[in-house]
Amino acid sequence: MVLRQQLGLGQNEQMRPAHLDTDELGFTHQKFEQFYQGVKIEHATYTVHARRGAVESLSGDYEKVDKLS
Repeated sequence: MVLRQQLGLGQNEQMRPAHLDTDELGFTHQKFEQFYQGVKIEHATYTVHARRGAVESLSGDYEKVDKLS
């Protein structure tokens, strides 16, 4: 997954699909929410912007969480 590589997600982190939109120009905007050990990280969302199946850009807010119990 492109987000796992670009954000350097750890083993306990996930970006789960939340919403998908397609605009009038043919771009898809897939929003993902960040989870750590199954717990949603508030306000941590990332969007993959693609056209014709190719990723054009990424945008959003990612929170680095480490060693949280």
